Amino acid sequence: IEYEEKNDVDGEEGEENEKDEEGDAAMVAAARVVHMVQRASVALSDGMQLFDDTARAVLTRGSAGGTSAAPVDTGMIKSSVEKNARQFAVWLALVLEIVAGCDSSDPRRLLDLKPAKKVHADDEAPAPAPIIIDSDVLREDADFAAGFDDEDEEDNAMTLLYDLVAELDEEASESARFDLTLAICEMCRLAERSVGENMSQSISSSVAEDNKAVVKNNSVFGEGPAPSSRTNSRTDVDADGLIKRRFMAAASRVLQLYAMDRGAQAANAACSDIFVIASTQSDALPTGPTDSALQILETAKVASIECSNIFGGERMANPVAPFPDADTDAMGMSHLKARSGSPLKGLQLDVERMFTEAVQVFPHSMHMMEFSRNAVVATVLKVAFKAMIEKARFCTFTLFGYRQMQVDCAFLRHMVLHFVTDNKMADGTNGCKNLYSLLSDVMLNVGERCTDRECVGVEEYYDEERGGLLTPLSVAGAIMEKDEAEVIARFVISEA
Repeated sequence: IEYEEKNDVDGEEGEENEKDEEGDAAMVAAARVVHMVQRASVALSDGMQLFDDTARAVLTRGSAGGTSAAPVDTGMIKSSVEKNARQFAVWLALVLEIVAGCDSSDPRRLLDLKPAKKVHADDEAPAPAPIIIDSDVLREDADFAAGFDDEDEEDNAMTLLYDLVAELDEEASESARFDLTLAICEMCRLAERSVGENMSQSISSSVAEDNKAVVKNNSVFGEGPAPSSRTNSRTDVDADGLIKRRFMAAASRVLQLYAMDRGAQAANAACSDIFVIASTQSDALPTGPTDSALQILETAKVASIECSNIFGGERMANPVAPFPDADTDAMGMSHLKARSGSPLKGLQLDVERMFTEAVQVFPHSMHMMEFSRNAVVATVLKVAFKAMIEKARFCTFTLFGYRQMQVDCAFLRHMVLHFVTDNKMADGTNGCKNLYSLLSDVMLNVGERCTDRECVGVEEYYDEERGGLLTPLSVAGAIMEKDEAEVIARFVISEA
């Protein structure tokens, strides 16, 4: 919040400077996220240092004078420290989830609605099953309260935590919230690799120091080191890998939240003008994609660059493919050429709907999210396109409204490969095919609610003023021909 407020203090002057830097807000947002992730890494290191100091203070028995104040069973203390360290790690993962904005992960409180099983053809290979988060890992969350002395202490701690979350919701800007969510995700991934190991090293080195102090004290008093007074310094707080799995589950859930929140942002943009588009009465043809379509891709661009900076890899899936001209598109490059020129009737629409592939839009909370730019951006676009489907069901479309939606969907379909690779992801789905299916469903719903039944399914327009034959894709491509670098920079990811 302080970081965001500092940016706000710079105000309009800083905003103008940001626009001057390549005119690309996505790059500014990505740099902000990297800075936030660096601060999160420092915070995690500081937290591990506090644990190290605490463990050392508890496990080291040597007094300032070099003698033990009283006999102490270091082995028992070590076991207790190991148990509490494990509880602290699980508690930390839970707290990071809550601060990011996730709901309860306790499987005893979740209603798990499993998707219907897909029937495969005899010659079709079954898709790989998604990686399931072990419910036993999340059940450990219920035991973290054992680290508190009493219920009042636990209540005070949780009250403080939720007060912090409430303050974040009230004070943090939308961009700061996105930055924080992605930073917590990366913090959890870093914790998965380091927390258990660092805790074990802290306990091991503290016990080793205590053993040295015992030997030194016995030698001062002329006694040999008693083997029974020395504790085995070997330790592994995360011998069963539970801490690693819990932090990885937290990272997955937080990344899902980031993808869905970015998707909601894109969905708001996608739905903002659909009612106006649907009700517009005009005999003219659309001149290009709407600003809502550009905003969808603008959001996807920000998510793509941010995730690329965090997870590594290319910032885009592919360069933007050239838009075909009207003649080329009409000769066979249109994605809907089979229906071109012939209106779709009610029965045809029903048949098309039967062959529409069911797409899981929102990731399952118990499925491990793929930590990649591609998976996140695919989720963002799926949420936005699904929102277009649902919004279209509340509208009645005029002739112009139907054609404008054709242009927007053709534009979005053409741009999908710029953001998402045409390959199977870790969950076995193909992001591009899912997005194409959703856009087809958008037009099916728009067509069912169009007042001019003769235009439904027609993919070729004739316009003398603009050179005769036009298609939705050629109209959409006009935006790339205009000399408006600032507009194109909003949604096209540069290679640099």
